[in-house]
Amino acid sequence: SPGAYAPPPPMALAPPPPDTIFQGTVTNFGNFNKDGRASRHCYGFIKIDHSGNEVFVSEEDAPDGYLSQGDRCKFRIVDARTKNRRTGAPQWKATDVVCIQRAEFMGPIQIKAIDRELVDLVEANGGEMRVTRLAERYVERHGKPLDVRAVGYKDLRQFVMSSRRLIYDPRVSPGEPTLGGLVRLAPGSAKQRDAELKAREQALIEREEALAKREADARDFPPLKSSPAAPREPGVSEAMRHLSLEPKRDESKTEPVPAGYTVVAAVLQHLDETRLLPTFLA
Repeated sequence: SPGAYAPPPPMALAPPPPDTIFQGTVTNFGNFNKDGRASRHCYGFIKIDHSGNEVFVSEEDAPDGYLSQGDRCKFRIVDARTKNRRTGAPQWKATDVVCIQRAEFMGPIQIKAIDRELVDLVEANGGEMRVTRLAERYVERHGKPLDVRAVGYKDLRQFVMSSRRLIYDPRVSPGEPTLGGLVRLAPGSAKQRDAELKAREQALIEREEALAKREADARDFPPLKSSPAAPREPGVSEAMRHLSLEPKRDESKTEPVPAGYTVVAAVLQHLDETRLLPTFLA
């Protein structure tokens, strides 16, 4: 009807000017988990500075085939000729990507942490696994791809070869040639871990034996009999009078017997260590 409101016609999303140079920061890049397995090819996203939107980037368009989270880049944006699987909207991708500033290099502490995580994965798999499977297991356990390039290594194979706790066997499996070489625990690493476990077990056994002996001694502790015949001063046990171990006192003044004196004296007598009594009185 005349004057009725009509929604504006849909506007086509125009691609960015192909010659415009954008700048942005890499938010993530690597082999991401998809359907329970890590993707075969690396990819990621760059957050554009002026808009805050993210644009797709593949390893083919990345400099030297890789980027690290936090890298600063400049690039052009072109039609990726694909559509977003969630929204169906056209997708754009970054191309001619140039890294203008690498993210801060991770130091030895981070490298040791990655090495320890890989050793744990290989050990949990029985002591060996294919290098491609290792990358997939890392994503499954930690929820993110392993970016060894961020710590200065070309790929995971090179990282494993530099580890003193892992061994890389380049021979591939005839049945699964695409899984790469075999990663094994280094003999020294396995022996060291076994030795540490045995030492912990032995320490635990010795502690349990010491506790059991202490409980047995407490049950078998013989009661001390006091002699009613000899008079004694208050606070001085009969056993101490019998052994002539009364605490030394200044005759010019009266001092109270130290708290716990009777119990300590009885224990020292039972252990035949009455020579230590003056130390308690000091």
